[in-house]
Amino acid sequence: MTEPKRIWTLLVTGFFCSALLSVANAQHAPTLYPRKTPLYLKINDPMDSSNSFTGERVEATIVKPALGLPIGTTLVGMVEIARPSNSVPKSPAEIRLGFNEVRLPTGERRRITSPLRDLGLSRVRKPSGQSEVVQLDKSNLAAEGIFRLGGIAISKTDKKRAEMNSTRGMMKAELADSFSSNAFTRYTIEGIELRPSSGELLDKIEQVFEQPLRVEKHDTGVTNALSRGIISDEGVPTIVIGSEVILTETLIVHELFHIDQRVRQFPNGIDLRIVGPLGADFEAQLGRLFGAYLLNPIEHAIFFPRMVEMGINPYEQEAASIRQVVAAGGFPPDVHDLLSYQTEALSLWYMTAALGVADSTVIFENDRLFEKDGRFESMRRGREALNIFRSRNPQTPQEAAETIVASLNCLLGSLGTFSFDGWSSKQKGKIAERAAVITLRASTFATPQCN
Repeated sequence: MTEPKRIWTLLVTGFFCSALLSVANAQHAPTLYPRKTPLYLKINDPMDSSNSFTGERVEATIVKPALGLPIGTTLVGMVEIARPSNSVPKSPAEIRLGFNEVRLPTGERRRITSPLRDLGLSRVRKPSGQSEVVQLDKSNLAAEGIFRLGGIAISKTDKKRAEMNSTRGMMKAELADSFSSNAFTRYTIEGIELRPSSGELLDKIEQVFEQPLRVEKHDTGVTNALSRGIISDEGVPTIVIGSEVILTETLIVHELFHIDQRVRQFPNGIDLRIVGPLGADFEAQLGRLFGAYLLNPIEHAIFFPRMVEMGINPYEQEAASIRQVVAAGGFPPDVHDLLSYQTEALSLWYMTAALGVADSTVIFENDRLFEKDGRFESMRRGREALNIFRSRNPQTPQEAAETIVASLNCLLGSLGTFSFDGWSSKQKGKIAERAAVITLRASTFATPQCN
């Protein structure tokens, strides 16, 4: 058995990260609105300390201009505190709403938050549907998927029952904390605006690492990777941007999801262990392709649907490079020009193109290229591997590792049998990056297994 070879996940194209700045806020000094600044609102549903619970969604509409926001602006957030009276002896009831999204009448959306902090006692809803009063600190708020509090907050207390209700007309409320108009700039990185859902992903990542995202501008150190979303050796969530990259929100969110996959413990590479006879040129010829043509397309196919749910087209940048190769009437040189393992390499490219382009016309044109060049076996394996991924639809790290192995047994099954043998890890700050330990039992009599 050889020493394990780690083949890390690398980006095929370039990608970056972050969030939100209004023109007005960029050009003028910020305005500070003190605590108890009045707000006149219409709230969507009555909220009170006895029946509401932390995390319950709430919306309110501004009916008088306030905080530099016009009439008709919608505030979106949640109940942060719903504390019945006497939760602590002789304590009043409290209801507190925190708004983390601003929707202007023009349709523009902005995310606005404040740091997570201990909230004290509040009603929460248990998985069974029942409610209980618990002590909410930062750790169990994060466990509930709450990584930031509302940037605009209102609260009300009462001896018996605190209630916010606008069923009979507009409701007067007061800021629970001071608010600065420059709070929106938290979600602006390199002048790129992130929509609220993108900002929420950024919040989650920064809360997990307990430090802000770092952006570095220099060569990524990886061939053909214009940018990378990584965890630095010191454990800092980092996006590395190449000098020629044109930043977009799509690139930013793409890289944030790569970091999120590391947080969720999806495999960031392969520790490949080889048993039996195999050409000495395997790693130099074929193994170096695993990142760009196996791990990346599978990881992309896992999180691309989440980007689509956010209203972002993840295929825009990815498909551009694939279309360029197909339109040129050929194959990527690093795949087509191999001196050995060409059938296996082209099958990897076929799966990469089919997963990354999401365009039946381009896939059809690519098929014609494979047929014209007589690469029928590569096309067959690529199609079968594509079916393997779609039928398995991996949603967990274990399922992803098993899908990688099943794909290898189809795409590279002529070299031997691949098996998943657990995980290796490298600690980076608070996160342990994991690689799938995969063993290749090489055999000259092996055939692809695409079932």
